[in-house]
Amino acid sequence: MGTRGVGHSYSGHAGEEGTFEYRDLPRPGAQEYVDEHVGAAYCVGGDGGFVTYDTPRTVQMKARYVRQNGLGGLFYWTGTGDASAHMQKDRSLVYNGFLGLFPQ
Repeated sequence: MGTRGVGHSYSGHAGEEGTFEYRDLPRPGAQEYVDEHVGAAYCVGGDGGFVTYDTPRTVQMKARYVRQNGLGGLFYWTGTGDASAHMQKDRSLVYNGFLGLFPQ
């Protein structure tokens, strides 16, 4: 089951209906990676589980792209799965997207 990581085959699906809430990532025991070149993040668990998702770093990279190219804004699939901006500002995607669009 699963995969050995990027570039390897994968079989199966993750979590309930194949999804995880962002606030539950990276998965327990998984190593998180950020590819700065493509602006993507993922984690790979010891069980072969592989999940791609955004992180505060990738959201800020995308927000900078939006700002530099005069685009309209960012889209979030769901805000309810985000890390709490009140308790975990450094992990909140919405908060970090705001900082990327409107640098202090």
